[in-house]
Amino acid sequence: RIQSAIKAEYIEPAISKQATSQLDDLITQASTHAYVLGLIRRKQLLGGGLTFDSPDEEAFYRKVNEPKYKEAANVMLVPKMDEEEE
Repeated sequence: RIQSAIKAEYIEPAISKQATSQLDDLITQASTHAYVLGLIRRKQLLGGGLTFDSPDEEAFYRKVNEPKYKEAANVMLVPKMDEEEE
């Protein structure tokens, strides 16, 4: 979309560079969050004995104790029940 906007002269190339950089940063952050939350869930399901497939995975696992992930982990532990199950 950014390239199309440049061709149609809706935005300037300098602004498109900033937008692309911001999008890249957001994608990196989202990927990191998804990976860490996946590791938290894997730990919850396995109950311990978590092994790492790579050094990168171990580095991501160190982020599990950050406050933003601890809160998310607590939310993932709460069982969800439908009204029909009650």
